[in-house]
Amino acid sequence: MNIQIVNVGLGNVSSIRNMLRKIGYTSYLSTTPDTNTIADLIILPGVGAYDTGMTMLEEHGWKDYLQEVAHHSTTKILGICLGMQLLCEGSEEGNRSGLGFIPGYFKRFKPDVSSLKVPHMGWNTVEFRDSRYLPFPIHGENPRFYFVHSYYYSAVNDNFVSGWCNYGKKFGAVIDNKSVTGVQFHPEKSHRFGMQFFRNYINSICLNTE
Repeated sequence: MNIQIVNVGLGNVSSIRNMLRKIGYTSYLSTTPDTNTIADLIILPGVGAYDTGMTMLEEHGWKDYLQEVAHHSTTKILGICLGMQLLCEGSEEGNRSGLGFIPGYFKRFKPDVSSLKVPHMGWNTVEFRDSRYLPFPIHGENPRFYFVHSYYYSAVNDNFVSGWCNYGKKFGAVIDNKSVTGVQFHPEKSHRFGMQFFRNYINSICLNTE
């Protein structure tokens, strides 16, 4: 299993690498695309501003490479947090267009209830529509994950949503389109639920063993 983690200063790549190591997978960090090796999985992490994220991908050669991989390869792409947002068409946070792999746009949270602060930060449950990602509750608990974000996925329809979360409004926490998946939460910060998510995603989506 060849796993590349995009390392252009947009996320805590070490935490992702450590989590994968705990479940038995070796990964390596790539500042620029490795055109000599065909990856089974490319992970695009991200924290920070939308336009900065797109700029960094373009400057390091990832934008064109990911476009090629998404349309002409069996390689899977997983975007985490800002990485998920960059997979889509754009965001109210910035002016640049996203990668456009998954239809949809990101809007800023504007909670009607004063007790709901922005950003949405902390633990929250996710309701999975696609059981390949997390097919059963762990120890009888509802799957919950760690979130830190101010913008949420918005689309014309729900065809690309595979998992829902609620923070003042229901929003897509897991989205996918063919070989591309995005998660708004941080599985690498979500302890046993994050570990289970990575296991199921790799086994069911990347390796098709279930």
